Amino acid sequence: MKKFLSYILAIICLLSMGILSVSCKDDKSNNKNEQENKIELEYKLLPDESGYSVVGVKNTDYLIEELVIPETYNGKPVKEIAEYAFCLNNFDYLHQIIYSVSIPNTVVRIGYSAFNGAYLSSLIIPDSVEIIEEYAFYSNYRLLSVTLGSGLNSIGEGAFWGDNIIEIINKSNLNITNGSKDFGGIANNALFIHSDSNSKIDAIDDYLFTTYNGNNYLLGYKGKECDLVLPDYYKGQNYKIYNKVFRCEDTITSVVLGDGVTAIYSGAFNSCFNLLSFTLNKNLEEIQPDCFYQTKPVEIVNNSSLNLSDLKGEGDGDDCWLIYNDTIFSEKESKIKTVGNYKFITNENINYLLKYTGKEKNIVLPQNFNGQNYVIYNNAFIFNGFIENVIISSGVTSIGEFVFSGCTSLTNITIPNSVTSIGNKAFNECEKLVEVINKSNLDITLESEDNGYIGYYAKAVHNGENGSKIVTTTDGYQFIIGDDGINYLFNYIGTATELTLPENYNEQNYVINNDAFSCKYKITKVTIPNSVTSLSKWSFSSCINLKYVKIGNSVT
Repeated sequence: MKKFLSYILAIICLLSMGILSVSCKDDKSNNKNEQENKIELEYKLLPDESGYSVVGVKNTDYLIEELVIPETYNGKPVKEIAEYAFCLNNFDYLHQIIYSVSIPNTVVRIGYSAFNGAYLSSLIIPDSVEIIEEYAFYSNYRLLSVTLGSGLNSIGEGAFWGDNIIEIINKSNLNITNGSKDFGGIANNALFIHSDSNSKIDAIDDYLFTTYNGNNYLLGYKGKECDLVLPDYYKGQNYKIYNKVFRCEDTITSVVLGDGVTAIYSGAFNSCFNLLSFTLNKNLEEIQPDCFYQTKPVEIVNNSSLNLSDLKGEGDGDDCWLIYNDTIFSEKESKIKTVGNYKFITNENINYLLKYTGKEKNIVLPQNFNGQNYVIYNNAFIFNGFIENVIISSGVTSIGEFVFSGCTSLTNITIPNSVTSIGNKAFNECEKLVEVINKSNLDITLESEDNGYIGYYAKAVHNGENGSKIVTTTDGYQFIIGDDGINYLFNYIGTATELTLPENYNEQNYVINNDAFSCKYKITKVTIPNSVTSLSKWSFSSCINLKYVKIGNSVT
């Protein structure tokens, strides 16, 4: 059962990274001292009362840049990191990402899936740790270097699966060998296994390099920029981009290769869903197969002498190709322009909104670009977990494919009369999109897959003359009266952990809608009153700390 749950968690954690759409580096990030003052960890006394287990984070209002676990709590040692304690899915993932962790030399056990889906680039396991349980560091895509302490005697199945660990500093007695899938898969991709405290990975700014068999390699990236200009050289010499370096870095929107890059290895840019522009340098000699799986740049700036015809495909972007029939080619430098949180390009006299990189909850799209109408390009807002309400401006003429797909917080959207088409699955998996204000001539109907699924999840479609029908109560419950006359509780934005749902809405019974409380990990107790007549699918899915539910007698 635990193995099954781990796969589900891994999938959810991966999706969370996508939905997360981590914002580019900005001035609003909290500094380290502010975080240390405000982040509160949660603890549980161990059964033998010899110490405490850290079980997670109490508050979700501050970014976790560096997680520091203290040695003691209430005068006793912190001896365990509990299962799921810092798994990405166990967070309000819109606010919490762990880039580094300091584990004290009092911890003996690191629990099941404790750091599943974190953003660690390096990890030091102290000498006190004896056990790393299953899936503890699963899917830490950035994790390159791990130091194992002298006391470690057990690593559970899958503890390091999905990682790209290049270096293991092994001070334990475990017999770990290169390429082995034993010991949680820690050495599956390892180049270096040694006991020397000096790392063979060299950090230069946000980039991680090494030299192996006479070649220089870029191994990893630990920054937060959206637009990358890679270093020209490493120690004055050319270098190659190693396997999987930028895999799943879905915040990156553009890459310019440094002059000294000579090769790109397999998987280097896999699943970079938001990569819009890729600039090839003049010294590039090789692009290996499978470098761009599930990555489809809109624009290629080719300054190399490579024949890119071998990298052209006809697929939908799930293939491994770099070039497609609709790829835009630019000379010398990118044509993409940034306007606030929006990125635009003009091609063949058509303006395209390519990407939104912000994290506002309520957005009104730009009225125009360069004084002209524009098209919203495919995937422009895909997996953005921040946006809740969107007003499409009258300067938009069409909405492309998958534009808002996976925007799981989106509840309300306004379509102007200028929009004449909506692409395939533009609103797929927008489970909370309960209201569509339609001012266009499009035939948008409830539960329909037409027009990009925009009405598929909706409970009300109207012209907006009387404003939005969504009502938020003072304690954080969101309701809407559907076109069928039924009251729906469709979302909860409050902070309470023990919930007694409203007795009624407008003195009437109501239904709990799909996904209304999904992924609200802090909820521990729910009392559902007699006024609730039914629970829809996934109403409380992934509420992994929910221990008690009382259901009223009216639920059928």
